[in-house]
Amino acid sequence: MNVPIEEAHLILSGWREKHTALHIRHQGNAARIEGEGVVLQLSPTVIEVGGDGWSMFFPFGGGEFTFSDPREIPNEKIRRIESSRFDFGVSIRLPSGETLTLLARKEDED
Repeated sequence: MNVPIEEAHLILSGWREKHTALHIRHQGNAARIEGEGVVLQLSPTVIEVGGDGWSMFFPFGGGEFTFSDPREIPNEKIRRIESSRFDFGVSIRLPSGETLTLLARKEDED
């Protein structure tokens, strides 16, 4: 479901403040990068995410935000697997056409 930037910013700010463990996926034209980390910094138009020994900045001004809840996945098997791992997620369709997806891990996940 598409969400306005203000709502997405509230979710991202909450994750930054709580140091929520995230599964981070960046899908570009030529590469896909995945890792575990947190939201390190957040401004009205830029997000920095990172983990142990790495960080990446993404300008998202003018991007599109999508909220996802794994409990709404139509395929039962995938829904069960994803729901056991993640609470919910936010995808950002960046102005460059690339996608940044942040999935909040369940608290009991390591």
